[in-house]
Amino acid sequence: MGEAKRLAADTWGFLQSQYDAKVAWSASKGQTPRPNSIPVVCSGTGSPATQPLSGYPAPAFDPAPVAAPAPAPAPVAAPAPVAAPDADKAQALADAIAALTGGQVAPLDEERVREIAQEIAQGPTEPQTVTLQWRGEGAPAPVKVEGASHPNMGRMLRYLGAGMRGMLVGEAGSGKTYGLELAAETLGLKVFLQGPVLDAFSDVRGFTGVDGKTYQPSTVRRFLDYKGPKVLILDEIDRSDPVALLALNPITSGNALTFPDGKTLGAEGAPIWATANTWGSGPTAKFVGAMQQDGAALDRFGVRLAWNIDGTFEAQMLQQTAKAKAEGWGIEADRAEKIALSVSLASARIRTNLQSHGIQKEWGSRGALALLEMLAIGASPEEALADSQLAGLDERQSKLALEGVNLVEGN
Repeated sequence: MGEAKRLAADTWGFLQSQYDAKVAWSASKGQTPRPNSIPVVCSGTGSPATQPLSGYPAPAFDPAPVAAPAPAPAPVAAPAPVAAPDADKAQALADAIAALTGGQVAPLDEERVREIAQEIAQGPTEPQTVTLQWRGEGAPAPVKVEGASHPNMGRMLRYLGAGMRGMLVGEAGSGKTYGLELAAETLGLKVFLQGPVLDAFSDVRGFTGVDGKTYQPSTVRRFLDYKGPKVLILDEIDRSDPVALLALNPITSGNALTFPDGKTLGAEGAPIWATANTWGSGPTAKFVGAMQQDGAALDRFGVRLAWNIDGTFEAQMLQQTAKAKAEGWGIEADRAEKIALSVSLASARIRTNLQSHGIQKEWGSRGALALLEMLAIGASPEEALADSQLAGLDERQSKLALEGVNLVEGN
């Protein structure tokens, strides 16, 4: 029972942190928290395609008030980092979970706690419906998406489906590129991925070989040559050379570009999106490698969408990774998914601990994915945490960062 209560506390803490974050975001926008329904109807030509999209709705409830427990005796230091909740707290947790699950709560044993946590990670069983119209060559085929849904996924799908050009800006490891690739899969778009633009020829125009005849196309050129539904993703655009990036201006403004082989091509309404850690204004204390970009280049991206770390989106990425790689790791899929669930709860707690204790250390989805893989291939929880992105913290910081963090064994 002690293990069940600990898992329940971790699960509820993770859920509550996500709800609080969504409430805070909604309050900043003058809105009331609501589920992430995605009614996406995009302007443009062509017949609409219905796209069911699985995603996790933000909790659309106010947790029912719980009667205050009887005054507890003076706290006694516990040997474990986090003391197990007492009977009153366990009942309060059960009442809170009852508010979430409609009042029907099975006995709070370990298996039931894992089921609840699994439901949180997987999201709703019924996919959401997204109606789209494509403004380009060909219409995307309807696709059922089993992937993760970021809180801003619906807005991004709306803009992407209309053929608009935009940027996703957020923290390292927040799933920006992953989110764009998932949205492209939803819409049936072929992805052309280009890293930071550092040279106008090799990265944009392509070049002619030493024989003066053989043309070597760039990713941008291959994108323009492709005739089906497509999207160009400019990854880490704020690491680009600002002068080299200007070579894309004719294309990102909807015009055409002449290439070394004499052909002149344009994007013809196909979307071009970029990812960045900054808004293009230059380096920050956290992202010292970012470069200030020319205003004329940034002006071509009309949509600027914040895409920061979301615990639910991360949890679903971990689950998907576990399912896809379990066989290669040499473990059963069920075992891989249990490890992923453990890592998702630990990852949310680590981020909370780093922030609450003012520890200057990054912890994003890449750190969580690496932790999952280390555990899956046989590292112990102690080894995996010591070799994780938390390496470099002193003993006191490490202890604070790992308060309440519990991981299951891998192999």
